Amino acid sequence: MDLNEIVTGVQSLLARTLSQAIELEVSLAANLPPVLADPASLEQVLLNLAVNARDAMEGHGQLTLETSLVWLDDRYAETRPGVAAGPFVRLMVTDDGCGMTQEVQARIFDPFFTTKAIGDGTGLGLATVYGIVIQLGGHIDVYSEPGRGTAFKLYLPLEPVAGGPAAAVPPQPLRSGFGQTIWLVEDEETLRRSTERLLRHHGYEVTVAADGPSAVALGQQRHFDLALVDMVMPGGLSGRDVVSRLRERDPHLPAVFVSGYSEAVMARHGALDTASVLLEKPFAAEDLLRLVAEALQGARLAG
Repeated sequence: MDLNEIVTGVQSLLARTLSQAIELEVSLAANLPPVLADPASLEQVLLNLAVNARDAMEGHGQLTLETSLVWLDDRYAETRPGVAAGPFVRLMVTDDGCGMTQEVQARIFDPFFTTKAIGDGTGLGLATVYGIVIQLGGHIDVYSEPGRGTAFKLYLPLEPVAGGPAAAVPPQPLRSGFGQTIWLVEDEETLRRSTERLLRHHGYEVTVAADGPSAVALGQQRHFDLALVDMVMPGGLSGRDVVSRLRERDPHLPAVFVSGYSEAVMARHGALDTASVLLEKPFAAEDLLRLVAEALQGARLAG
C-alpha cells in the first residue's frame, strides 16, 4: 500500500475529529515505495495518535503529519533490540502540546496506562498503536520535551521487491575529518557519548558539555571549528542561545543543531533561521558526518 494515500484519505476524518482550533498540516514525500500494511490498521493508528495529540494540546495547537523514506544504519539498530538496519518508510506525527517527562515516556505504550483523569481515557490508545506497528514489522521512536510537544516516529518496512531486497538508496561512505575541533553540547548522556565516539573515530577533536551554561562558559575561553548543539537542553539556555553566545566571540562559528522534531516543525515555530542546519534525531552516522563536513566546508569557503 501507499502510505501517502492512507494519510490523504484520513485527513477529512481527522478534520472532523479534531477541534477547529487545531491546525492540521500534512507534508508528504514524493515517490515513496509501498509498505506492507493493512489500510484499516494504519487509519486506526493515525486516529489514535491524533486524538492523543488533541488531548495533549487541550484542543488547540498544531498537528503535523509527515512521511519520508529513511535509512536506519547499524549504529541505530544496535541500540534497539529487534530492529534491523535498512530502508523504512517513516510516518511522523508531531504536536505542540504539553509534552512528556522521561518517566511518562517509558510507560506510554503500557496497556491501561494513562495520565488523564479517571473516566477521560482508557489507556489503550497508544498501546493499540504500538501493537499494530510491531505486528506490521515496524517500530516506534518517541521524542518529547515537557511544554514543547511530542513527535511519534513510526518506521514501516518496505514491501519486498520480487527477486531481491526492497529498493532504496543505501547510505554513502562515511566522511572523516582531519583534526578539526567540535564543540558537542548534548544533555542526553548515551547520545552524547556515542556521538563523541563517532566523531573521534572519524578524525575530529571533540569537547563535550551537558548543558547550556557550561557550554557557554568553556566555549568563550577557546576556539572551536564547529558547534554541534542540541536545540533543547536544561540550564535555561536553548541551543540557539548557546550558539548566539558563542558567536559573540566568534561571529563566523558554523553550527549544526540537533533536535527530535523535524526541520519543518522547528522552522515553523521560529527555532531556525536560514543559516541554520538541522540534524534530526535519531540520526544515521552518515547524516551526522555529512552535515558536519558540509558545515565545515561552507565556513572554510566563506572565510
